[in-house]
Amino acid sequence: MSFFGKAKESCSKSACCANEKLQEGSKVASEKAGEVKDEACEKIKEGAKCVETKVQGGVDAANKKVGVMSFLQKFTQKANEKLEEGVKGLNEGIEGCVNSVNEGLKSASDSLEGLSNTANEKLQKGVKSANATVEGINTSVQSGVDVTNQKIEGFNSSLQSGVDATNRKLEGLRRDRFPF
Repeated sequence: MSFFGKAKESCSKSACCANEKLQEGSKVASEKAGEVKDEACEKIKEGAKCVETKVQGGVDAANKKVGVMSFLQKFTQKANEKLEEGVKGLNEGIEGCVNSVNEGLKSASDSLEGLSNTANEKLQKGVKSANATVEGINTSVQSGVDVTNQKIEGFNSSLQSGVDATNRKLEGLRRDRFPF
């Protein structure tokens, strides 16, 4: 076989190999982004549900047992601790999801090395798609955090209303028993 024939065959094999690597890299990037997106959504739903359940449980208990000031103060402290735990768990879940996404993107970037310009362009489109997915996940995460913060604010407002009502009841009892 002539020199040009061997060179042509070698180039053909290199292009084929580069194309295979490109497809593998794109597939890995898409799979990782999909897995991470699903996992992030589940974590957000679980965290939001956990916080919502704890908030609702705290509101129900406060509504049933509003009567003594010291109890309300202790309850408020414990409820705030539980809410902080819920928010912390949600934030840890979000951080883990973001780290997984970053690992997937790093893996996709590593597979770009050694490929031709055409292969790099195609993989770059895959990475852009993965980045768009990450932005979508971050938006969903922020929405979940905003909802959680709104529920916490509503819960604190409800507790304050309970404390105010208890103070009014205690003041009325004091006036009834000690009118002077």
